Amino acid sequence: MVSSSKFTWSVFAATLLLSGTAMVSPHAWAQQTSGDGQVSDDGSVGADSDLTTPADIQFSTSVNGEDDDNLDDFAPEDDVLTADRSQRNTLDSSDDDGNQRARATGQVGIIQPDGSVSPLANQRVGPVQGGGGNLDDSPYDALGIRLGTFTLFPVLTQSIGTTTNGSASNTGSNATFSQTEVRVSGQSDWALHELRGDIGGSYQTYLNGDVEDFSALDANLELRLDHSYDITTRFGASYDLTTESAESDNLSVPTPLFVTEDPDVHRLSGFAEIEKQAGRASGRLRGTITHATYEDASISDGSSLSQDDRANTLFELEARAGYEVSETFQPFVEASLGSRHHTKEIDRNGNRRDSIVYALRGGVAFDQGDKLSGEISLGYSSEKFDDSAIDDLNGFTVDASINWSPQRLTTITTTAQTEFTGSTNANEAGSVTYALTVGINHDLRPNLSLNASVLASLRDYDGSGRQDELLQAQIGAEWRLNRTAAIVATLGHEIQDSTDAASSYDATTARIGLRLQK
Repeated sequence: MVSSSKFTWSVFAATLLLSGTAMVSPHAWAQQTSGDGQVSDDGSVGADSDLTTPADIQFSTSVNGEDDDNLDDFAPEDDVLTADRSQRNTLDSSDDDGNQRARATGQVGIIQPDGSVSPLANQRVGPVQGGGGNLDDSPYDALGIRLGTFTLFPVLTQSIGTTTNGSASNTGSNATFSQTEVRVSGQSDWALHELRGDIGGSYQTYLNGDVEDFSALDANLELRLDHSYDITTRFGASYDLTTESAESDNLSVPTPLFVTEDPDVHRLSGFAEIEKQAGRASGRLRGTITHATYEDASISDGSSLSQDDRANTLFELEARAGYEVSETFQPFVEASLGSRHHTKEIDRNGNRRDSIVYALRGGVAFDQGDKLSGEISLGYSSEKFDDSAIDDLNGFTVDASINWSPQRLTTITTTAQTEFTGSTNANEAGSVTYALTVGINHDLRPNLSLNASVLASLRDYDGSGRQDELLQAQIGAEWRLNRTAAIVATLGHEIQDSTDAASSYDATTARIGLRLQK
C-alpha cells in the first residue's frame, strides 16, 4: 500500500509536469488568449493607451495646410511603400495650415515610426508584475525599464530595402536604402493622473541612385489630470521636424531650374482640454495653437527660394458634445473655429492668405470592447481667405475609424479620412482629398503575425481641374524571436494616376529589418 506522503508527492510532481507542458503548448496559448485589453506599441498594457484604443484614434478633418503633389500622405503609418517618402507623406499632427502633415508611412498594425509594434489583433492581457514593468501572457512583449513610478520603452530598428522608384515621381529610378530608427517612449504608473511622452527620430540614406538622404525627428508630451470621477483635463506639447518634397507644387520654380534638396519644416504646437461627464451626457472643450516655419529651398542655379511668407500660426477652438444612448453607443456633434495668421501679410504672389477656418460634423461613437469599436462622422469644412481673389476652400467630409475583430487573433481596421490642403500658388485655394484604408492583421502563432492593407484616395485640386488617384497595396510579416528582438518585413506596390501626366508614377518597395527593444 502506497503511503500518504508518497502519494501526495507523486500528485504534486505530475501537476508540475502537466503545468509546464501547457505553458509551452501553442494550443494552450491560444486557449489562454482572452482578447481583453490592448497592448500599446511600446509594449506596455493599458486600456487608456492613446496609441491602441480604437475609439481614441479620431481622424478629424482639418482645413488648410500647404499643397503637396505627393498623395501618399494618406499611407498607413510607418512602412515604406515609397522609400524616400517614408518620413514625410502620412497624415499626422496638424501642419502650419492646420492640415495633417508628413509622418512615416507604414503597414497596418505592424511597425510604428519608432520601429515598435502596434498589433491590430486582440491582445492577451495578464497581471502587472511588481517592479518588472507590464506583463501579459505573451513571452514576446517588451517589459520596459522601470524608473521609480515611470516605465520607459526604448526601441531601435535597423532595416534595409529596395525600391523601383526612389523619388516617387514620374522620373524616379531604382534605389537601395538603409534606414535607422530610434525611439524612447514612457508613461507614469500613478493611481491618479498620468504623464506620457515619447521622442524619436530616423535617418534614411540611399546606397545608390540619385535620391537625397533625409532625417526626421518628433517629440510629444501629455499630462492628464483626474480632478474627479467626471472631470478630466489634459495638457500637451509637441515638436515635429520633417522635410517637404522637392517635387511639391509649393516649391515650383521657373523652368529649367529645379529644387535640389528637400527643405526642412518645423512645427511646434500645444493644447489644453477639459472634459466633463454629466450622467449620460458628455462635453469636451479643446484649444490648440500650432506654429510652423519653412526653411529656404536650394535651387539648381545656386540661389535659394525664400519661404518666409509661409510661416504662420493657427489658433483653434473645438467643442464636442455627446450623449450615451447605451453603454456601447454614443451620438455626438463637434464644431471647431480657427484663425490663421501669417508672419508676412502678403505672400510671394501678392495674395493675403490669413484666413478663418471652421468645421462642423456629427456622427456616432460605438464600443463593444475588442469585438467592435470606433466612430463614423459626416460634416462640412471651410476655409475663408482674407484675399477675395482666392475662392473659399470647402467641401463635405467623411471620417471614420472602425476596429473589428471577426475572430480571436484577427483584426480588420477600416479608416476613412478627408483632408483640405491649402496652396501657395497664385489665387489658388488648394485641394480636397478623400482616402479609404482597409487593413487586416492575423496572429498565426504567439511569435508570428501576418498583415495586409489596401489604400485608395482621390485628390481634387480646386480651380485647376486636376485630379490624382492613388492606389496602394501591401503585405507584411513580423517574426518575434524573443522579448528583445524581432524580424519585420514588407512588400508593397503603389500607383498614382493623375490628369497631370508629369505627376503619374508607380513604385514597388521591399523592406526587411531587425527591431531591438527593451
